[in-house]
Amino acid sequence: MFQEEDLYIIDANVLVGVTKRTILFSLLRSGVLNAKWSDRVLQEARSALVRISIRRGHGEEFARNRSARIMENIENSFESSKLPPVPSGFQLVGLPDEDDEHVVQIAMFAKAKFIMTDNIRDFPEQLLSPLGISAIRPDDVFAMYVRHHWETVRSALPQINEDLNVSNVDENEMLERWSVEIGLKNTVTEIRNRIRNET
Repeated sequence: MFQEEDLYIIDANVLVGVTKRTILFSLLRSGVLNAKWSDRVLQEARSALVRISIRRGHGEEFARNRSARIMENIENSFESSKLPPVPSGFQLVGLPDEDDEHVVQIAMFAKAKFIMTDNIRDFPEQLLSPLGISAIRPDDVFAMYVRHHWETVRSALPQINEDLNVSNVDENEMLERWSVEIGLKNTVTEIRNRIRNET
């Protein structure tokens, strides 16, 4: 159920893809979404961006400099979204990958109900539910915000397009890319339904 005060802890994979990252940041700037991350999450995102850039044929120095600029921009633009270090004392919950435990510890520390991640299977419901935490995909979060904050989202779409450096792409083509290439099918369905209702 949608609650205005819900806090979302952001997993590193959400910050890696430029489209999801741009939509997330647009919602943060608008003030309708409350999301936070830790320094370790930023470090993981930075490492992932380097690896992706190298796989695409860029040199290591270019890849490292590019990822550093992205992370610096995130830290400077969303300083209040970065949580302080998690104090010791939070026990492990037994996730499939122990390297993901820090994300759950962040959520417990911040008293967040949700972890926003594309890797839902890494955060099994049977382990998180007793803690009052749920893992949720960015697509489902964005779709909820389209439903509940349509005017804000509608006004942000042109700027999102510009931030993605695709301002020459019309809205329908942009949405098709989001749905097919980025995996934001629920978000796009909600946006198209709202646009259809405007006509």
